[in-house]
Amino acid sequence: SKTYDYAVPGEGVQFRFSSYSEGGETVAHIVGYTSWNENGQGKESKDEIETLNIPETVSTTINNVDHEYLVTALDRIDAADESGNANSLKIVNASSTRIDTIGDGCFMGDLGLESVSLPSTLKTIEQSAFKDCPNLSTFSIPSSVTNLGTSCFENSGVKNVSIDNSGGLTVLPDYAFKNSELQSI
Repeated sequence: SKTYDYAVPGEGVQFRFSSYSEGGETVAHIVGYTSWNENGQGKESKDEIETLNIPETVSTTINNVDHEYLVTALDRIDAADESGNANSLKIVNASSTRIDTIGDGCFMGDLGLESVSLPSTLKTIEQSAFKDCPNLSTFSIPSSVTNLGTSCFENSGVKNVSIDNSGGLTVLPDYAFKNSELQSI
């Protein structure tokens, strides 16, 4: 896989993504983000980004040829800035994407995260995906989800979880909500 940058026009965000071949198609996995100003300059600061709208596709130019990739996974959304502060990111909206996987430790330690909107294409939330997210208090698991990883919400602030029972999720893994504030499912 190769890693590229994609600046979202008008949003002040630049995503870092890796391209992969899946099922005969080249797709993208988001592996990070940073601030982006309208002068085309990337910045290492993330502290001004409170809402992250995940794009359905990302693109890059390789050898003067434009390439567009469908985003199918969130591998890592690390909200920590250069000083280690992970408090600014509050909302992640991926509802209009076609992602099927939230990767191992994707949001782990994102201390300010309060809300995540997920698409109906999501199948897997891997281990520790939302571990140590103390401000994430409610979470809706789409009916499309069939796999939850161990400790996926461990040490989180999750109090209320809704799971659409019409899907294929039949078992909650070990330590899924260990040391969380879970009150109802």
